[in-house]
Amino acid sequence: MTQTHRIGKLRHKVLIQADGSTRDAHNQITPSWSTISGGTVWANVEPLRGKGLHDADMVQTEITHKVTMRYLSTVTEKHRIVHDSRNLQIIHVINVDESDWILELMCKEIT
Repeated sequence: MTQTHRIGKLRHKVLIQADGSTRDAHNQITPSWSTISGGTVWANVEPLRGKGLHDADMVQTEITHKVTMRYLSTVTEKHRIVHDSRNLQIIHVINVDESDWILELMCKEIT
């Protein structure tokens, strides 16, 4: 199967955002997210069913979406994906075949 075939149709425009939360004068956290440089990309967002496993500790976390996109070295589990008005927390970042060509992001929808 070719890389082009595996990446599928990148039909969803998504934002990759970093947490820029700060503390105010009362030591309360003020949430703030900003789109990273080069963070508006085309991806395939696929809803999933069931549960996925998180980390080697086998702690179960519900994985709700798989986001497939072209490789971007700066994407980590500290980022989130914004698709339409939905926020997806990145649980796992998979560099498919370790080829630096395709990323699969296993995500959990957050409110």
